[in-house]
Amino acid sequence: AAKTKRVRSLLDYEPKTGVFFWKSTFGRAKAGTEAGYIHTDKRGGQYRCIKLDGQIHQAHRLVFLHCFGIDPGEFEVDHIDGDKLNNSIANLRLVTHKQNSENRKLGENNTSGYMGVCWIEQHQVWRAMITHNNRRIFIGHFKTAEMAHEAYEAKRAELFTHDEGRHLTRPASAPLSDDVVKD
Repeated sequence: AAKTKRVRSLLDYEPKTGVFFWKSTFGRAKAGTEAGYIHTDKRGGQYRCIKLDGQIHQAHRLVFLHCFGIDPGEFEVDHIDGDKLNNSIANLRLVTHKQNSENRKLGENNTSGYMGVCWIEQHQVWRAMITHNNRRIFIGHFKTAEMAHEAYEAKRAELFTHDEGRHLTRPASAPLSDDVVKD
């Protein structure tokens, strides 16, 4: 409760845009300006971070603390649309690590256009594989990328528990901006 109160005393949050603003001027922070900075992680992912009382916090985690008084703790905050800089409340939900890993985007080096599908030059076939619980599972070899993709999607439906985010739909459990607590 004390941490929530401190965050709310320092920051205003706009739920539709996902932007935090400083409430008052202190140090380099100016009242009314956007709080934080963009941090790039080792994998090239970008997140907005905000330094409060000497500690660095990821803004998407502060949203739950500021709006609902919930510290995400061991849960991860999933950006439903995959844009890690979009911290609007409608784009965020609490998930387990397993659920969050099931909501991955297509890799930049993917050449098939399908998740889990690659061309095997040596055999002149398309291979479908999937990773589940940190284990790679071979699905099969196929004549076309589309056939491999269909097999991948069937295996995905069998194994994965958190599929709604993959299709970029807003889950019913995501809070509406009207549910946000305002002081």
